[in-house]
Amino acid sequence: MYFREAATIDGGCPGGMLFWGLTLRSGWGVVKDERKGFEWLRRACEPRPLGTGGEGGGGGRRGSDGGMGGGGETESAALAPEMVVAILEVAQCFLHGWGCAKDPEKAVNYLLVAAKMGDVDAQLQLASCYLHGLGTKGKKDKVQSAFWFRAAIAQGASDSGLSWVHKKKYVKEG
Repeated sequence: MYFREAATIDGGCPGGMLFWGLTLRSGWGVVKDERKGFEWLRRACEPRPLGTGGEGGGGGRRGSDGGMGGGGETESAALAPEMVVAILEVAQCFLHGWGCAKDPEKAVNYLLVAAKMGDVDAQLQLASCYLHGLGTKGKKDKVQSAFWFRAAIAQGASDSGLSWVHKKKYVKEG
């Protein structure tokens, strides 16, 4: 129940929304409700101004000089880790139909955002989608797949069974 409070009190915080959404989606100590879980995960993805609702790290906005102040900054500009994980989890919902209609194309769009934000799991999942043509209108793209596998490998993901991603024909020039 602490996750519910963290998700709702004073407008909630992204981490609380993320974990409350996961709790509802999975039924961790509560009645499983995938639809509500999906809604909370979507809320955790929404950018909100810094200084509103527990973004961790002390709260408040920071200006360019490191002091309090500045204007219009959002947590998404700071790439809050909770937001990246929430984006990945929304993608998983669309891939598996958890709390929403299955929509592999939307899943790939969410995965692309999280992968560009540097999430290794999103990079691996996106690479797999391109490799198998899932969410890409049936079009398999080994060049894109290899690109995202290499990005994940560069961050420490295992390259076991992925030696093919380093071949020249899968490296996009220019």
